[in-house]
Amino acid sequence: MNSRIIAVGNLKGGTGKSTVAVNLACCLAESQTVSLVDADPQGTAAAWLKDGEANGTPRSLEVVSRPLTAAVGSEPWQAEMCARRHHYDRIVIDLPPQKGEAFQAALRVADLLIVPVTPSAVDLHATAQALAMLHRMREARGGRPACLLVPSKVDRRLAQGRKAGALLEKLGCEVATALAQRASHIEAFSAAAWIGAHAQGTPAHEDICTLAWEVEDQLSRCPEPEPFIPAALRADAATARAANGAAPAIAAGLIGFVTLLRPRLRRPDLASWLRLRPSASLRQP
Repeated sequence: MNSRIIAVGNLKGGTGKSTVAVNLACCLAESQTVSLVDADPQGTAAAWLKDGEANGTPRSLEVVSRPLTAAVGSEPWQAEMCARRHHYDRIVIDLPPQKGEAFQAALRVADLLIVPVTPSAVDLHATAQALAMLHRMREARGGRPACLLVPSKVDRRLAQGRKAGALLEKLGCEVATALAQRASHIEAFSAAAWIGAHAQGTPAHEDICTLAWEVEDQLSRCPEPEPFIPAALRADAATARAANGAAPAIAAGLIGFVTLLRPRLRRPDLASWLRLRPSASLRQP
């Protein structure tokens, strides 16, 4: 199965995640089928492309709103995301900017996590927390998902902007080409169009095309997606593994006990004591 799930998010708002999710999804949809899932209750991604093909949205892109909050059961949501693999080549999810079950739910099914980060101390702190959650999920999922940090809203006129990539590399994940702070992205949102339709061939569009290439490169190195297993079945499997692991331990304990007792059974006095003898009243004369 070549279908992949790409989650776009951070634990803090204002990082440009919806800009990345919308434009990445549209760019990918120029050559394959893509489902853009707006999982943020604010609904920015869905509102951005509300006019659809009329404003240049690729025909092979589907936009759906599936808000993911604490009130929404994560299991049905995860099952639906995995089911979309059978219908789309890429599923791009715009996540809500919050820590908790919503972020973890996406990590459980994603093949790649894209983390937009602005070059600020506050964003770096939130990103470090997000990566801590990522590493815990990787332990449970055999190294999945992959991760790509995207420097976002970078102003190269400032020293902080010029050093953004180097700062992010210290976090231990691959870093994508920086997305510069450009007014054309704001204008594209106002026009309800993605950057490739609103300002084709501009540096802003080229930034997104470069990011799309880097994302595909990351996905080509990801392992095959594993089947979705509900939590109840995962718990049953863990219980069964624990029970199967306990049986050999119990058997080994019994063997050890018998081995310890065997020398005592060979003692003459104990053997004679254990030997069954008829009582004197029952002996033949």
